Amino acid sequence: MKLEGDHIFKGPRNEVWDMFMDVDVLSSALPGMQKMEQIADDQFEGVLNLRIGPVSGVFSGKLTRTDLQPPEKCTLIVDGKGAPGFAKGTGNVVLSEQ
Repeated sequence: MKLEGDHIFKGPRNEVWDMFMDVDVLSSALPGMQKMEQIADDQFEGVLNLRIGPVSGVFSGKLTRTDLQPPEKCTLIVDGKGAPGFAKGTGNVVLSEQ
């Protein structure tokens, strides 16, 4: 499954990047996130209530930020397991001035 989309943040790119690097802001931006704790510089453990099509459930796993190129882009890698199965995903975040 491939998901794509855009979101426009109001503010300078540097400030948006700083917000994105904040664990509380990052966890509030992820739909269904119930709990997220930082376990290393760019690695987090969390619990996510997720629904993809007919499959829904609670997953626990890790989120890792990689390929950080402040304030332009980074990659988010999600790997989780739950009663419905497993969830893996990669998101490429690109911040550009408008």
